[in-house]
Amino acid sequence: MNLRSTAILSSLSIGILAARKFDKKETAALAQRHGANEKALHLNKTLFSTSEHYQAITAVRSRARAYINDHTNPWDGEGWRIMRSSEFMEMSAEIRKFELEFDHAVKPFLVEYQSGRLRDKAVLNGLWREEDYPPVEKAKKKFYFELEFQPLPDVSDWRVDVGREEMEVLRRQAEKSVQDRINKSMVEPHYRLFDGVAHMASRITGAKTCPCRGCKNRMFLSDSVSDSLVDNLRKICDILPKLNITDDPNLAALIEEAKAGLLSFNVGTIRENPTVRNTLAERAAKLQSELGWVLNAA
Repeated sequence: MNLRSTAILSSLSIGILAARKFDKKETAALAQRHGANEKALHLNKTLFSTSEHYQAITAVRSRARAYINDHTNPWDGEGWRIMRSSEFMEMSAEIRKFELEFDHAVKPFLVEYQSGRLRDKAVLNGLWREEDYPPVEKAKKKFYFELEFQPLPDVSDWRVDVGREEMEVLRRQAEKSVQDRINKSMVEPHYRLFDGVAHMASRITGAKTCPCRGCKNRMFLSDSVSDSLVDNLRKICDILPKLNITDDPNLAALIEEAKAGLLSFNVGTIRENPTVRNTLAERAAKLQSELGWVLNAA
């Protein structure tokens, strides 16, 4: 399968004025007061804590990043992610909405920048430092919102001034590197399905902890089944085909197995019928085992 015709790379970069400021002077004073090593302390201040506009900026940044992460697979450690090229128009349109929302929050924040500094002075009192706040024109340049796309690397068209044999070795190494990244990117949709199934299994069995990445083995205070339990797994199953960029038939089969085996009952029936819960628990355990085999082999 030639992914260069069906997949592209995307990268979302969002910049904002930093609200966390390290106070070196107060860190040193605190260390001296307690006889502590200054290197063990790090006193940070939060600026603009009372600014609704700043809170709106950080909120839209989080939602935009979550959207990108939900609709793409990881590619490298530099922010690039892989996606189906057929999703380009939809993603561009959705990110444009986030960008407009971002701009609509940044503009009033900058208009009220000076008054925001004064509100901070009242909040931080003796910890307030004028040097923590750059001039408004400099602060304005800290905000940006950029979505970039680029094709997958095509090493077949390399032009390097080396011998033919050396060129072939370089191409094979580069092709392997690209294929390794593609293989690693396909681990993510398997993990997402595993997380969704594991979470459902933990709740219907009344387990005190859940191994999914969202819960991170945190303790549950009750064994109740939430209204969103089935819908959350359904949303995962609906988006995973878009993330199956290699059209892996095994992943497609696992998605269908989850749909048929775990999404055929409503939450009310699951709550009220122990037989249904036992059936779902058995199906979930089987699916977790199948997914675990794939993830352990990755």
